[in-house]
Formats: sequence, structure tokens, C-alpha cells
Amino acid sequence: MCSLQTSLQEPVSYTEDYFVESLLEQGSSAVNEDSLSITADVFGVYDGSTSLVSCKYSGSTGGRIAADLAAETFARGKGTLAMRATVANRAIWQKMEQEGVDRSLGENLWATSLAVIKIHRNSIEWCALGDCRLLFIYGDGSYRQINRVEDHDRQTLALMESLGGLSTSRKHPRMRQQIIEVRRRMNIDYGVLTGEERALGFLQTGLEPRAGIVDMLLFSDGLLLPGEGQSGLGKMVKAYQNGGLAALREDVRSWQNSDPDCISWPRFKKHDDASAISLKILSNIDC
Repeated sequence: MCSLQTSLQEPVSYTEDYFVESLLEQGSSAVNEDSLSITADVFGVYDGSTSLVSCKYSGSTGGRIAADLAAETFARGKGTLAMRATVANRAIWQKMEQEGVDRSLGENLWATSLAVIKIHRNSIEWCALGDCRLLFIYGDGSYRQINRVEDHDRQTLALMESLGGLSTSRKHPRMRQQIIEVRRRMNIDYGVLTGEERALGFLQTGLEPRAGIVDMLLFSDGLLLPGEGQSGLGKMVKAYQNGGLAALREDVRSWQNSDPDCISWPRFKKHDDASAISLKILSNIDC
């Protein structure tokens, strides 16, 4: 039986302008590879992905180290978020070198996805890479995912489904080979922070007007609900508006518990690590 380790922070007011709530929960794996960064004006979620080589480094995985390095860099760094992403990318590469990782093969690389915002007086600066999401909810009831996410796992999940689900496909040689092939396409077909310079070519950045925004959600894919596109996002928004991150987390885990072998809802494990930050805007500024 999987015992989920949860850290759910009650809403905290960092300024008179917004409340912040955060969630960090370990999934079915032995190590939680998600991380968070929370400062007065910079907020980020990071979803680490370890190499396919089963190595530990001081008791941690490469994915967790990559996520933590990125979180620390964005929290303590200076300059734009894009500049901090460059520094974080370099730090991951250097750390792999220190640990003797063979960086010539994609399946050996540590990686992390990320979604980060920096709050300015009249705008929200953002950057994202990989499969972490940024979701803004507006005062008129509308909502919008700010960043694009490449569905690079579609073929792998389809293969898993054809092989009969999670338990039967986990050790199948076709599944492992498919996963290796997808890993080797990192920063060619889709982007994640691996230390490779070409990763930065996939970095998405932008500046959104702050006016009209009432809630901002940053989350890893471990907090997704079933459904394509707006359907899945709509379920998330409804759950969040009904009870914050705690209600959203309950909905996600309930769905996952109803499908333990990942058949009706294809995914790589019963429970993925889940991380999220929500910001509820208390006062808006006319921009």
C-alpha cells in the first residue's frame, strides 16, 4: 500500500495584495522529485525527472537534485526569470559533472520541468518549461492556461494501454525501449531543463497584465485531472474554487484510487508526485 506524504500549507498572506497556498505531496515512488520555491514575489513549482540509470547521490535522485537546484536558483537569483533559468540550467550540468554522470546519452541526464512567476506592480512575469502548468483565473469567470505543453508521452501511454495497463507493461522490454527513445528526444522534440544549452530554446516566457486576475495556479502534472484540454482544466478550476488546493488534491487522488492499474486513465504510476502553489489576489491594480 502506498502511503502518501503530504505537505499542505494553509493560505498565508505575504502582502496585503494576495494569499498564498502550497501543496507538496510524494506519490508512489520512494523519493518525491517535485520541489517548490516561495519568496515574497517569486513562486515556482518544479517536477524533477531522474535518469533511467538507478543511481542515488547522497540519498537523493538526480531528478530531485535537478528540481531543488532550479528552485534554489529561481528563489535566490537576480535578473529576469529567463536569466535565472539559464543559471539553473548551468548548475544542473555542473552538478552532473561533479557526480560523474555520463552526459552523452539522454537517458542518463537529470531533468526538471518548471513553472515560475514573478509578481510586479502592474504585471506578472512568467516562464515555463516541460509539463508544469500556469493557470490564471479571471474576475469574469474565465480561465486560461498560460503556457503550452507538448504531449510527448502520448505514444508511450498508448503502448502501456495496449500492453494491458501499468502492472503488465512495467517490465515489458518494449515499454523500456520506448521510454529510452522518448528520453533521447529531450530538447529536440520537447524541452526540459537538463543542463544542455538547447534546453533554453524551449523556454517559454512572457509578461501578463495583472488587471483582472483573481487567482493564479502553478502545478506539476501530478495534479492534473482526467480530460483533454479545457475539459480537464475546467474540472480543476471547479475543484479549486470549491475548496482550494486541498479539494483539488482530494479529487485527483480519488480518481487515481479508482483506477489503480492506470487503465481508464493512462499514466506512469498510480500516484505521481504533486506540487502546486495558488495565489489569490486580494487587491487588483488598474493597469
